[in-house]
Amino acid sequence: MTALLLAQVVYATVGVAYNVVSLRAVRAGRQPLSQGSAAAGLAVMLAYGASLSLGFAGLDVAYRAAMTLFIVVIGYAGLLVHLRRGPSEYYRTSYLVPSSVSTGQRVEVV
Repeated sequence: MTALLLAQVVYATVGVAYNVVSLRAVRAGRQPLSQGSAAAGLAVMLAYGASLSLGFAGLDVAYRAAMTLFIVVIGYAGLLVHLRRGPSEYYRTSYLVPSSVSTGQRVEVV
């Protein structure tokens, strides 16, 4: 289970970083990286990361209960809500992708 927990730590770290970058963009007067609330996303990812300590402490029942909760929260708010919002033109990746790769043009996938 240690490999799974380490993968989850990486996921939580990336999630926190993404939301921090989005919050900083808004504070600098730019658009956020996505339409979702970066503050709420940051809070969820911090709570998710903190709940991983249950797994590292060997509290398997509590860890599994927390992961069940986060499957619902992240699965709904972090995935389904974004998918229902429509085209990916609402999301910005220019902070994360080099400008030589990201042209800023909308690309349609057929």
